[in-house]
Amino acid sequence: AMTGSAVLAGPAQSGPDVVIGKTIVLHSKLRGEDRQLFVRTPEGYDRSRDRFPVLFVLDGRDYFDAAVAIVQYRAACGQFPEMIVIGVSNTDRGRDMTPSRSALDAEGNPAPRFLNSGGADDFLRFFKSELIPYVDENYRTRPFRIEPEFSPFPHVPVGPKPLGGFGQGDFGRCLRQAQLAD
Repeated sequence: AMTGSAVLAGPAQSGPDVVIGKTIVLHSKLRGEDRQLFVRTPEGYDRSRDRFPVLFVLDGRDYFDAAVAIVQYRAACGQFPEMIVIGVSNTDRGRDMTPSRSALDAEGNPAPRFLNSGGADDFLRFFKSELIPYVDENYRTRPFRIEPEFSPFPHVPVGPKPLGGFGQGDFGRCLRQAQLAD
C-alpha cells in the first residue's frame, strides 16, 4: 500500500524575464559578412562608470550562456573580477578556426566540411581590427582581454588565452591578474 499525500499545485504566476545579455549584429568589412554577437555587461553596468575586462567566447551561440554563468558565479564568490562577456557566433566555423587549407580531416580522410578551410588568419584580423575596436568603442573596457586560443582542428578545443601572450591553461591566473590591475 502507498502512503503519502498529494500536493496540488496552484496556478503559476509569471515573474520578470530572465535576461543575461543582448544580441548585436556587427558587419565585418574585412570578411564581407555580418557576425552575430552576444553581449553581457556586469550587473549595475548602466549605473556605474567602472571599466571592465572583456572575455571573448568563440562559438558564442553554444557557449555564451555557460560562460556568463561561470563568470557571474565566480565573480559573486570573489574568484573572478566582474567582466564584460562577448559571445562571437560562427558564420563558417571550418573556415574561421583552421590555419591552413585542406580537404582532409585529422585522420587524412576526405572531409567536405573542410573545403572552405584555412581562414583563421583572416578571422584573427577581424578579431583584432574590427571586433575588439568595436567593443572598446561601445563599452567601458579595460585593456585586459581574454580570448580562446585557436586550435588547428575545429573539433579540438584549446584552453583560453589572453590577447597578449599568456600560455594555455592560465585562465584563472589571468583573471586574478586582471582583478589586481585595478
